[in-house]
Amino acid sequence: MWTSPSKELPACSTQLTGAPDTRIANEIDAKSPAPAGKPGHALEAAAVHPPVSTVESPTGEENEDVELELKGVKLYVKRGEKPFSDGVTGHVKLLSNKATLDERLLFRREPLWQVSMNARVHPSMRCTLDEEEKVLRIITKGVVEHQDDSQEDGRFEVVIYALKPGRSCSKQDFIDFAKSLIESPGLKPSDHNV
Repeated sequence: MWTSPSKELPACSTQLTGAPDTRIANEIDAKSPAPAGKPGHALEAAAVHPPVSTVESPTGEENEDVELELKGVKLYVKRGEKPFSDGVTGHVKLLSNKATLDERLLFRREPLWQVSMNARVHPSMRCTLDEEEKVLRIITKGVVEHQDDSQEDGRFEVVIYALKPGRSCSKQDFIDFAKSLIESPGLKPSDHNV
């Protein structure tokens, strides 16, 4: 018989040679919920009070279409002169703004879904695929941000993102994703810049 964890059960007074105390069984029956169809039953209360729906918090992707996406990818990042970071596994998407059609690459690491890469796709960004090693390299510029006041913010540094298929990602799906990304219109020079 189920009882609420917040209620304490009465102490059981049984003896090894005797029968259980029937007074305790009667107390438990008096405290148990009424059967279905009778007032006060849990199913009746659920019908009166429907479950609360969860509202998703905004992610910044509400006004964007997903052009490409791939799960189970490992991301390595190299900023400036620093070495590559340890790889993190996550989900990469190519998103396109519904109004402006601007594209960006977004990588969220699993299981926290924190953003590890958020790069605007533009013609000066370089994407290369090494099919033999199964590595997609994305080279772009990022803004240098300093924690102390000794140097100015706003300078640029080269940032290299290296993507590789993780354990749960098919190598062929990864290659197809990489080839589609390289053919993305956002990486092509626009006609008025030629």
